[in-house]
Amino acid sequence: LTNCKATGFFLEFNLENLPFNKCLITNNHVLDNEYFKVNNEIKFDYKGKEEIIQINNRKKFTNQDLDYTCVEIFDSDNITQFFHINPQLLTNNLNIFLNKDIFILQYPKGGDFSFSDGRIISIDNNNNIIHNCSTLQGSSGSPIILRYDLSIIGLHYGAFNADKSKNNISFNLSTSIISIISDLIKI
Repeated sequence: LTNCKATGFFLEFNLENLPFNKCLITNNHVLDNEYFKVNNEIKFDYKGKEEIIQINNRKKFTNQDLDYTCVEIFDSDNITQFFHINPQLLTNNLNIFLNKDIFILQYPKGGDFSFSDGRIISIDNNNNIIHNCSTLQGSSGSPIILRYDLSIIGLHYGAFNADKSKNNISFNLSTSIISIISDLIKI
């Protein structure tokens, strides 16, 4: 996303009971209801060039508590690269993914595309995934991807950086994709 120096990605659900099948997904703190009140488009870098999506007649859902925003994508938008969700992920307890290898795709500080790998450290009530991938400001809205099957497991939203002088560990936070889907089904 070019104006706010954050990351977002395109997701195709292929699931029943959702208000749409394809969306642009990022964080609520990146695109919130206030953004939609004063803006009628989203500018973003896609395949190396700036693209614009007019947002007026699209379904838009945002949740401050889960820190996500989804904007419907139409087939006519010519977006060709979508991430997917492994349907088995939706039937399992996320705790089976503890210590699993993951990676994050991001545009830290609004700069060049970056890749960072790590592990899932902890999962809190199926809402927050705590991971140790390296991130910087601007990584908000990045996909958290399971390495073994390349499926989306979470949406990165922030970091907790402890006092390094006391040798405290820093970690990153993500909302699980299961929580986002569960919230969208309620709409």
